[in-house]
Amino acid sequence: MTDALLLVTSTCPHCPAMIKVLGELVKEGAISRLEVVNIVHRPEVAADYGVRSVPWMKLGDMEFSGAMTRTEIEQWIELTEGQSDAQAALTRQLKAGALNDVVTLAHKQPNVLPDLISVLSGAEVPLTVRIGISAVVESFEDKPEQLIALMPDLGRLTTHDDPATRADGCHFLGLTHDEGARPWLEACLDDGEEMVREVAEESLNELSGA
Repeated sequence: MTDALLLVTSTCPHCPAMIKVLGELVKEGAISRLEVVNIVHRPEVAADYGVRSVPWMKLGDMEFSGAMTRTEIEQWIELTEGQSDAQAALTRQLKAGALNDVVTLAHKQPNVLPDLISVLSGAEVPLTVRIGISAVVESFEDKPEQLIALMPDLGRLTTHDDPATRADGCHFLGLTHDEGARPWLEACLDDGEEMVREVAEESLNELSGA
């Protein structure tokens, strides 16, 4: 069961509501333990986590800044405990504009990356979700080993029926900077959509030794 840490100050206008919601979730058994720390009196705790504004919450391994609704908190609890479909939970967060939280989660738990890629494999992906997933993947360009591990999944995107998804797959493969991506990208040079061909060519130029 998930533990929660909440950092607050006495003057924070949103902190009382967060304390109330988290307290209710503890009573209901959705959260096993809640620790509330006033960083005015315990500034070292804020320093440990690099916190500059409150409310700030650590839920399991995930960290969040800013006020959250009960529904949003419950959705993240479900994701941390694996009680709901991870793809659906991530999609909800991206639709809600919680990109920074999803990026933070992905870097702390890279195992959610395949779920994000799988979302793109679906039909009629909302533009906000597509843009959000691209931003998350792009944030791993300096950690190519994580993207290289996803290469088969990224390669499958380049064969999707949707041209935008094929283009995304090509873009992500370029971010790996790995020669293993070359076969998929070269195949896309003959794609029927000019956009896909252009992205494939650009990504080939990103590969090592290109």
